[in-house]
Amino acid sequence: MTTSPLDERIQSTRQMFARAAVGMAVCAPDGRFLAPNAAYCDMLGYTEAELLARTATAVTHPDEQAGHRTMLAEMQSGARDNSVRDKRYVHKNGEIVFSRVSVSAWRDAHGALIALMAIAEDVSPRKRAEDFAAQVGRLGQSAMRGEPLAQQLADAVRLLQTQIPGAMGSVLLLDEHGLLQHGAAPDLPAAYNSAVVGLPIGPCAGSCGTAAFRKSRVVVCDIHQDPLWADYKALAVQHGLRACWSTPMVDQQGRVLGTFALYHREPHTPSAHELELVDTVAQVTGLVIERATREAALQLNEQIFRSLFDQNPDAVYSLDLEGRILTANGGLERLTGYPMADMLNQPYLPFIAPEQRDATQAQFLRAAAGTPVSYETVGRRGDGQRVALFVTNMPIVVNQNIVGVYGIARDVTARKRDEAALARASRALEMASRCNAALMRADNEQALLEEICGVAVQVGGARLAWVGYALDDANKTIDRRAFNAVTGGYLTNDPMTWAADAPGGQLPVARAIRSGEMVVVPDLAHNDTTDERRKQAAKARGYRGLIALPLMEGDRTFGVLAMFYAEEADLPARELAVLREMASNLAYGISALRARAMVREQAKLLDKAHDAIVVRDLQGRVVFWNQGAERLYGWSSAEAIGATVFELAYGDAAGFHTAMRVLLEKGEWTGELEHRTKAGQRLTVEAGWTLVRNDQGAPTGVFTINTDVSARKRVEREMQRTNRALQMLSRGSDVLIRATGEGELLQNVCQIAVDVGGYSLAWVGYAMNGPDRRIEVQRYAGDGAGYLEDVQLTWLETAPGGGGITGQTIRTGRTQVRHDIRNPRWRGWDTAIARGFRSVISLPLRSGTTTFGLLMLYRTDVLVLPTGELQLLQELADNLAFGIVNLRYRDALRQSDAKYRTLFDSNPQPMGVYNPETLRFVAVNPAAVAFYGYSPAEFLAMGVEDTMSSRSMEPWLRKALARPFREPRTLEWQQRKKNGDLVTVEATISSMVFEGQDARLALVNDVTERRRTEQQITRLTTQLEDRVRHRTAQLESVNKELEAFSYSVAHDIRQPLSSVSGFAYLLGKVVAEDGNASARHYLDRIQTGIKQMGDMTDALLSLSRLSRAELKWEAFDLSALAQELVALNHEAHPGRAVRAVVEPGLRAQGDPRLIRQVLQNLLLNAWKFTAHVAPAEVTIGQRALDDGELAFFVRDNGAGFDMAFADKLFGAFQRLHSPSEFEGTGIGLANVKRIVTRHGGRVWAASAPGEGATFYFTLGSAPL
Repeated sequence: MTTSPLDERIQSTRQMFARAAVGMAVCAPDGRFLAPNAAYCDMLGYTEAELLARTATAVTHPDEQAGHRTMLAEMQSGARDNSVRDKRYVHKNGEIVFSRVSVSAWRDAHGALIALMAIAEDVSPRKRAEDFAAQVGRLGQSAMRGEPLAQQLADAVRLLQTQIPGAMGSVLLLDEHGLLQHGAAPDLPAAYNSAVVGLPIGPCAGSCGTAAFRKSRVVVCDIHQDPLWADYKALAVQHGLRACWSTPMVDQQGRVLGTFALYHREPHTPSAHELELVDTVAQVTGLVIERATREAALQLNEQIFRSLFDQNPDAVYSLDLEGRILTANGGLERLTGYPMADMLNQPYLPFIAPEQRDATQAQFLRAAAGTPVSYETVGRRGDGQRVALFVTNMPIVVNQNIVGVYGIARDVTARKRDEAALARASRALEMASRCNAALMRADNEQALLEEICGVAVQVGGARLAWVGYALDDANKTIDRRAFNAVTGGYLTNDPMTWAADAPGGQLPVARAIRSGEMVVVPDLAHNDTTDERRKQAAKARGYRGLIALPLMEGDRTFGVLAMFYAEEADLPARELAVLREMASNLAYGISALRARAMVREQAKLLDKAHDAIVVRDLQGRVVFWNQGAERLYGWSSAEAIGATVFELAYGDAAGFHTAMRVLLEKGEWTGELEHRTKAGQRLTVEAGWTLVRNDQGAPTGVFTINTDVSARKRVEREMQRTNRALQMLSRGSDVLIRATGEGELLQNVCQIAVDVGGYSLAWVGYAMNGPDRRIEVQRYAGDGAGYLEDVQLTWLETAPGGGGITGQTIRTGRTQVRHDIRNPRWRGWDTAIARGFRSVISLPLRSGTTTFGLLMLYRTDVLVLPTGELQLLQELADNLAFGIVNLRYRDALRQSDAKYRTLFDSNPQPMGVYNPETLRFVAVNPAAVAFYGYSPAEFLAMGVEDTMSSRSMEPWLRKALARPFREPRTLEWQQRKKNGDLVTVEATISSMVFEGQDARLALVNDVTERRRTEQQITRLTTQLEDRVRHRTAQLESVNKELEAFSYSVAHDIRQPLSSVSGFAYLLGKVVAEDGNASARHYLDRIQTGIKQMGDMTDALLSLSRLSRAELKWEAFDLSALAQELVALNHEAHPGRAVRAVVEPGLRAQGDPRLIRQVLQNLLLNAWKFTAHVAPAEVTIGQRALDDGELAFFVRDNGAGFDMAFADKLFGAFQRLHSPSEFEGTGIGLANVKRIVTRHGGRVWAASAPGEGATFYFTLGSAPL
């Protein structure tokens, strides 16, 4: 029997029809179905036989049948061969089916239409989702139109009810007291809605109260059986409610706004689609509520703004663009003296002083053009008085158009008067400050005198200033040594004497020398002791007032400083006191310079010094070379004298010339230099240079003291490298804890290696298991762009590049180091060398015995690794590998239940899920069954405690197993298998939800063999202790040198600090008599600075002494000690109301004297940082750590700090708050750390800004 071409074609498509997931059908030219596939039948709900008895037109939606017939006609006529369009079918059950239909014509060899091939994709779910999304969008639009909130909430409930038949929706709002309030529930019984109003939220408060409390969805499928409804079950039964799902609505700041719930009258378990619908509508509803809340807040702000406008003590007003006053508050009336009626609608300029109007109008026009301005001007009151004003103008913008200017005017007349007085006082203070600065850097007496005279004229406002010395010759001559004048000629050849019986001996300068007291002549023209010739000469040069200041050494006056002024010398007492102090400081500086010259004459004693002391001329030729220099450099004195320092000690003179420029400019230089010895050995010296001058002040040579610090520098470099690795490890641990994704973790660790570790490039690669064994770079930081694309990365040993460092690391699982890749021993580094790299470290990333990747670190210098640094870097890599594995486990656990079960069951590591309250197992995987030997049924009848090596579980472990975990945590303990074998396990515990209940997942790793290996390693480690002790002794020696240096510096600071304090005290007594508040304020600031410097000096001494103090170890009552210190702080701060609680029964072992300092520093810290908190609270107590160790703590509710800066907390002079916020030296916590460390303990802190801080410390069993 022959078959037609159509039959053959249909037959050839049968197999494709059967496999197709979309609907496919062959139809006759008139639309009759000839061959529909199963998917097509399922889409429309018909059997194949039923469709074969129908036409495509019959199952098409009536509204689209005409279009369908037109398409058939065009196909039959040959007008078209294809058609693609959206189409509606009618399902057998009457529902509308939306589909995307593609129709193709089948024609014979002559072009005649023999059949139509239709492919239909069911898009009904997408269409319904689009309709739902449109309705949700209309819900948001109603909020934009400002419709009442109650109506919007009711619309949201009805929208969801149309999507989930049989459900009754409810919106509850959460008020500021944490109580539920009615929002909308159109189909719930009114009595039920009334009953839930005012109910509190909590951990067991029905579906809605619990969801608001947890901030997460709560699904209760049967209210009668669920413990969350225990208190409200009767209410639900009364109104026929059996199921309730509730979703919290949260604003952008994470605050709960309310809940969106769906009720059912029968037990009901929601589908994933239903929960998705609820989440969508709840999210939009939350936005609607948040917008309504913001609008209410805006209305309140408008009322507040109006209150601020009316009640502002300053003048607040608005102007139109012509400068007319539109609105004003009472402050403008008080400022101008005009009534409001006389100012409104009037120009503002008549209220401004005439000479200020042009400038003020220019500022107004700037504001009217859109630029806010602040400026000073002068106003004119109604009574004619002038007032100084500080004005702020800003544009008033409405709908992006400037419609006027808003202004605030403040009366600053009193402030201006104070500023003028302050300027006069500041002039004297600046002159004294400049003179003190000159004294500090002075090295030449004549230059000092000339600079002081210049400061008096240029800064102090004098027309003439001169310094003369009182000679003890027969004529008692006044020898004028230096002067500076605006106009010269007054002192050209005029001899002067300080003898009382000689002509001119009664002049003011002579009287000042004889009396040792300051002489003030307000007006020379009316001074009886000045002869007429001098009066006329002074008048011709504009000199009117005179002040003569004696220069004294002890009780002896050796000179005078005279200053002539153009105005009367009627200075306030406070300015005269400043001038008196300046003269005293000048006398002291002159005496110090003379003493320094005497010291230089005693250079022959320098030969006995241990340091290298060298004197050279300005050309670098050695003129003095002591025995210390002979020992340090190896050159004898005979060899060195006459030679240049370049020949003797310098390989590179660049640093020398830089230092010489500074020396010639400033007279002194200190710093570090690289030198070499006679034998060629390189040295690092700490050098101090002083410029040597002759009697005329000309530089003649350089006095040098060189101290060999090579050993200290080597130790410092090793400490820095070790600290760098420790910081990398610490920062890496922080990143591991906070990481939420694998890529983020890899990028952060690479960035830490570059930023903290100082490596030029860091990258992480994963070993691929394909045939080419590629290594794929996942993340990098540093100079890697272009380089990583140019290198071949493979761990296949036979492939090009596979035998290198990366391949060896992957294959062996061991760390590889290339200290210098330019060494001919290493090949294949041409690309890296071209990029400037010099050394490489390759660290394996391992999971168990498998190396799955590597961390690569590059440097641009030759690598020198201190002892232990490589182990720290490998620990960083191990932590990274652990974090990657943990993140992958965590991601795996977040998958769907089916996928989770597959991973759970197929995981080769033992895994178990247990209830955190009872610790009983609720699920175990086959690996756990195989590992422990118990059957699944036996496990489900057991608890975690039943697997312990002993039948009683330690309390800390029970508590740790039940604790909720934000991040997975690893615990270790011993367990016993069913066959009795003891094993040591490392279990990674994480929180999860299992079958709707809170649960914990334990991932178990058998570490029995690892612990045995670690014990062997421990035994081997003891062999390294002698070397560690040797290195420790070296570090202790360096620390002692540093402590001695700190002690010396602190003592040397005290003497000049005491002098400044004494002079400030004396000046304070003068100012107190004068009563000037501004000067008193500046003196208080000086005394405050002196006190701060003194505190820092005491702190530096304390820090130095702590390392030398001997520990007296004994047991003592820490509670009693804390109570005593709390009482002392209450007495020291009577104005503070601090509630301090000390936990009773605290016992400690250590040195009570030093622990007292620890507690006092921490309590002072708490007292200080709770200064802005009411009520202030401080607690001293004790807590047990996870490892069983006891830690003491001091907790406060003060300012707190950002934990991102915690690494600076215990460093000397490190502060996390500015001195303007909280005073302090920055040394207290450094002392705490040093004392605790000496006790074999540790100290740390936990805090957040604005949430207080807790400082913890432990004490070891014996001192270190």
